[in-house]
Amino acid sequence: MDSSLKQYKKQLKNILNSGYVNEYEIVDDFAIALSLCVIKNMEVFIYGGGTDSYSFVKFLHTYGIKPKKILDIDINKSGVYLDGVEIIHPSCLVKYINDAANSFIFIHTAFYRGMREQDILKFIVRSGIMQYYPLTKEDRYIVTSNTAYWVDQNRELFYQNNEKKLCDTLSILEDDYSCRVMLEYIRTYIQKDVYRLQQLPCRYKYFYDYDKESNSKKELYLHKKDEVWLNCGAYKGDNIFYYFAAGLTAKQIFAVEGDQKNTDELYENINRLPENCRNLVFIKNVFIDSSTDFGDLLGNQKITLLNADIEGFELSLLKSCKKIIQTDRPVISICMYHKKEDLIEIPQFILSIVSNYKFYLRKYGAHYGNENRNKELVLYAIPEERAV
Repeated sequence: MDSSLKQYKKQLKNILNSGYVNEYEIVDDFAIALSLCVIKNMEVFIYGGGTDSYSFVKFLHTYGIKPKKILDIDINKSGVYLDGVEIIHPSCLVKYINDAANSFIFIHTAFYRGMREQDILKFIVRSGIMQYYPLTKEDRYIVTSNTAYWVDQNRELFYQNNEKKLCDTLSILEDDYSCRVMLEYIRTYIQKDVYRLQQLPCRYKYFYDYDKESNSKKELYLHKKDEVWLNCGAYKGDNIFYYFAAGLTAKQIFAVEGDQKNTDELYENINRLPENCRNLVFIKNVFIDSSTDFGDLLGNQKITLLNADIEGFELSLLKSCKKIIQTDRPVISICMYHKKEDLIEIPQFILSIVSNYKFYLRKYGAHYGNENRNKELVLYAIPEERAV
């Protein structure tokens, strides 16, 4: 691993400096709008300088379209450049329009539909520009890389600005495969491309690695017969069912779910399990953040397995579980794809509170609708006494 680390860091640099790919088909009104801008050599503006606008500017560049300015009502963004294009306040637009009849605005904002739609359209009409195209939800998925989590803005730019810290993460990964997974995951965002390495079967997520040659699961860590599992983001119980279906056993499972509707369905589903499995599961309807008191939640049980898929609150969970992690030394399997900071902050936090842990990255099958297949990235932090 040490001998190839330099090469992986070099590959990271190349990826961060690589071009935009995007092989998705562009059709219908969006294709017409893009082509019209090229055919008529129109002055192009973008309304919306927030969610993944950096990606959208890069996308337009692949069509030979260089936006003149990006408009955003947030005055704090004025003067910021995204891939060489300045963000300005909409009130300044008229100063940059040379020919309103030959100008075009792409509306690229997560807030277009709904209350602000009429306000945006009124502004465009007042500017004298009569030709515009509001990107649909489907368009946004195609041309940008992280619209499912619109609060996680301009991820590519974050990665490019944090090369050294990403190298630090590469340095702690235990095997070559983990490094390849991380590089490919980052590449999907930088190049707006599909994840092209093998995705492991989703039924093994949190529990197993996968052996391609034998087409079967293999252990990534030593399983215990009396596992005490803190299952955070239990949802409707799917991973608990996968756990028992894999033949794994437990002393106790704490199923924590913050959404009441999901919790109600979780109760119904757990009641469908055989009694010997059902009696092991204790459901907790709790929204997890950095103030969650797991002492009250778990009693005196020693946690041996901790997993989380909680929509961006994973680091908050780890912070609230700091004492548990330090004293119980559980296997940690935690999702790493919700926020751009995850690849840096989550492993560094774990490293700061425990020693003698081994780190692995694995990528499991993405859910339907994730066109880039870049979700379901899981970090395993395994205490050396549980290592295979």
